[in-house]
Amino acid sequence: MSSGVTSKRPGETAFELGTMLHQDGLEGLRNLFERAIESGYSDGPVEIAAFMTEHQLQTALEAYLFAARSSEEHYAALAEVEVGHLLEDADPKTAADAYLRAIDSGDADASPLAAFLMGEWLERMDSDRVRDFYALAINSEHPRVAPRAALRLGYYALESDPYEALQAFQYAEEHGDPEQTATAAFARGTLLMNVDAKAAQEDFEKVLASGDDFLVPAAAMMVGWLVADEAPERAQELFTLAAETTDHPAAARAQLELGLLAEEWESWLREAAASDDTDTAVRALAFLGLRMAEEGREAEAEAVLERAVQFGDHVAVRAADGILAMLRDPALTAQDAVRMYVEELRPDQPSLPLAES
Repeated sequence: MSSGVTSKRPGETAFELGTMLHQDGLEGLRNLFERAIESGYSDGPVEIAAFMTEHQLQTALEAYLFAARSSEEHYAALAEVEVGHLLEDADPKTAADAYLRAIDSGDADASPLAAFLMGEWLERMDSDRVRDFYALAINSEHPRVAPRAALRLGYYALESDPYEALQAFQYAEEHGDPEQTATAAFARGTLLMNVDAKAAQEDFEKVLASGDDFLVPAAAMMVGWLVADEAPERAQELFTLAAETTDHPAAARAQLELGLLAEEWESWLREAAASDDTDTAVRALAFLGLRMAEEGREAEAEAVLERAVQFGDHVAVRAADGILAMLRDPALTAQDAVRMYVEELRPDQPSLPLAES
């Protein structure tokens, strides 16, 4: 008659004990790891090795090599992936062989993961086979790996083949998790900014709806830029959203844009002028001086423009120099300076980076 107690394999028991005895340190874990190997429990070493990788690579490698030789095909294939990942720098040939064995195994999880990691590794080495392995991972349609590979392929192809990049980002947008979807939509929108403004805005609107902490302020900046002429009130709302995220790279640029749109232009331009972003800071100072001069506050304007000139070689510095010269010329007015330099000071487009996965 059954006692109702489930019998566990020795290796499984050793693994559970290893988790409980974590505080005993590496020596205790090594003993439990050896017991797992002696028991013949193939997936035990894989699990223990995953935990130990951050502590002792050699021990982890031994575990993965053991599991890779086992008869448990799924764990053997996963172990090959880990062997490849661990040995990329130390033993490239062994790493490549391990990745290829995992890919050839056809395992539903290990094969696409190995292809993705092989692609990333080859990308770092400037290999011409990067696309082949990212494509393998994407074609697997693995729910977690394929979108990651599509994002990486998109970034990889940005300069050499923008159309391929757009397709890759679209796949990630349609098949990824919420974070991947938002990242891909932002990347697509950025690529489309100067090609198809309507499609770009649609992508950025998806990012705004995603709630992503990092991407939403950046997308707000982009949509604000796109709608500034036809919907200035919405643009101002979006720039304000970005500007108030003070620890975000988009904040200073949004403050600069608000300095051109909002009634409270002076406070926004002063905030932008205090930015660590040199391009934004010098433009903000030049605009601030220009607006002060327009209001007849010429002494204040000259002081601000003198600060701008200290930035060295920059289009806004050259503009500030010119504005100063015009202010000091009794034959010219502040309005002459505004007409001459306002467009020169305005940036062409937000220089926000593509968000990577």
